[in-house]
Amino acid sequence: MEFFDTRKPHSEVLRKYIPYYYFHTSGESRKIIFYPNTVNAITFYKSSELVFDGRYSKAFHRPNHAPRFIYAGLQTQYRVSEMEAPFDKIAVAFSPLGINAFLKVPLSEAIESGFFIKPDQFENEAALFGSVFSADGIEERIRILDAFFLKHLVGFEDVLLEKTIKSIESSDGKTSVSNLADAFGTTTKTLNRRFRKHLNCSVKEYLEVAQFRKSFNHFLESEKAGSLTELAYSFDYYDQAEFTKRFRKITGINPKKLFKDVEKFGTESLFWSVTE
Repeated sequence: MEFFDTRKPHSEVLRKYIPYYYFHTSGESRKIIFYPNTVNAITFYKSSELVFDGRYSKAFHRPNHAPRFIYAGLQTQYRVSEMEAPFDKIAVAFSPLGINAFLKVPLSEAIESGFFIKPDQFENEAALFGSVFSADGIEERIRILDAFFLKHLVGFEDVLLEKTIKSIESSDGKTSVSNLADAFGTTTKTLNRRFRKHLNCSVKEYLEVAQFRKSFNHFLESEKAGSLTELAYSFDYYDQAEFTKRFRKITGINPKKLFKDVEKFGTESLFWSVTE
């Protein structure tokens, strides 16, 4: 039996930073392809050990293994995740700068071994894991998660980053690092330094993922998505050939096949490919 659900935090305060949680349990193993997004999540598993190898990860069922917070952050290419049954996975999805509001240090300093959040960033992780995985139902899990993250909310403010990301997200057109720097009265060096410090990526990487994700979501969610050529022009790709090339680089697959294969999970814009 498999269960998947996306739910918003009960707390209105948290929704600015955490647009949703998702809960995924299954008695069967799953292999899923995830595609780059500017909304990324902390994930953690009950009784599973995570092993990473490049763009591939596997969750092995280990009854006595202690959970840890995992945060892949912004990825520039697809990732493949294999989950050995049975598994119980919880994810806390963050807006682009959302996770920074809960960290004691910049994001670039909070990650170790590539994907793990350092244990000193959150107090009483073990208590959270124990209570949330033994909770009676989704509503109780949400209540526990809300309480934990409200307790760790320290806030984050970087006007330059906030304005830059808002500009990128509100525009369907393509821009450049230099154009953004000029628009906000700074240098490309300063802008890149801030992105790497607080988002663990370059401005160019963020731009490419944002452009990809907006066109990707639009095609899959629109009732009248039109042709791939129209999609390419709508999101400021030079032509369909450039669009196809960029999509293949990011997703590892031709866009026509990709759009046929992806499935929507839950009520948020989560589009993944299930390979088994």
